[in-house]
Amino acid sequence: MLSDRTMPAPAWLAKYQEGVRLYRGKEFDAAVEKFQEAKREIGGEDYLCDMYIEECKNVSEHGVKRGWDGSFTLSEK
Repeated sequence: MLSDRTMPAPAWLAKYQEGVRLYRGKEFDAAVEKFQEAKREIGGEDYLCDMYIEECKNVSEHGVKRGWDGSFTLSEK
C-alpha cells in the first residue's frame, strides 16, 4: 500500500519513477525498459505502466510534437 508511510516503499516504485523521469526527458526506449521492469516486480499487469509504455511507443513512432511537455490525454475511462 503506497499511502501507509509506516511501510517502506515497494521496490518497483523507484523503477516506475525512473521511467517517468526518462519519459519526461524524451528517453523513450529507456523509459519503456524501466516500466517493463516495474511491471515484472509488481507481478505482471499494471495499468499505468502499460499506459506509459504505449505512449512511449506512440511518441517514438510518430515523433515529438512542437511544445511537447510530457502530458497526454486519456481517451478511455
